[in-house]
Amino acid sequence: MLLKKPHALLLESIIAIAALCAVATQFALFMHDRNPTSQTTLGAVIGFFSYFTILTNLLVAITLLGRVWGRLAPHHTLSEWLLRADTASACALYIVLVGIVYEVLLRHLKTLTGMGAVANYVLHDFVPIMYLLYWVGCVRKGELSFGHIAGWLIYPALYASWVLARGAYTGRYPYPFINALEFGYTRVAINCVMLTAAIVAGALLLVSADRMLARLRTHT
Repeated sequence: MLLKKPHALLLESIIAIAALCAVATQFALFMHDRNPTSQTTLGAVIGFFSYFTILTNLLVAITLLGRVWGRLAPHHTLSEWLLRADTASACALYIVLVGIVYEVLLRHLKTLTGMGAVANYVLHDFVPIMYLLYWVGCVRKGELSFGHIAGWLIYPALYASWVLARGAYTGRYPYPFINALEFGYTRVAINCVMLTAAIVAGALLLVSADRMLARLRTHT
């Protein structure tokens, strides 16, 4: 059974506001700590918004706020698209990927304190966990198919293309495992293939979970 509309609206609002506040905090800290002699303001802004974590948290926040608007003002093309199960499920796949990749590959690289630690926790732990719970309790089940997976791969593919192209031009990469200057393009290509396989595996699990939850709800 899905949560009632007021509860879903509240959860959507909480997660979206938390994500936006954490992104804003990280942006302020990032710009404060940048080295102005080695990077222009525009370059720093572009660099900040080249992190998959930042883009995906913004995607989640915008999607959730759009779903709030869609629930309050239905029957618009955009709101109908945002309220679709495959749209919300794509966000679930991406934000859970953020949490898992950070936990497995990045958490040990840097110790954070203060507001940076708080914002980091929200972006990599709170939002992924809360959105997954939101997906379970608030997104319609039984509407996904394995055919949706190909479409879900577009966003990660575009992201990888962007950061690799930008890195080749600037020499700056947001994550060490895609740093072609350090590891070479062959190793980076292998890493990208492995991440793609992980995304596909996660998508398969998501669709399977959707079908299982749909069956459970028809028998309750």
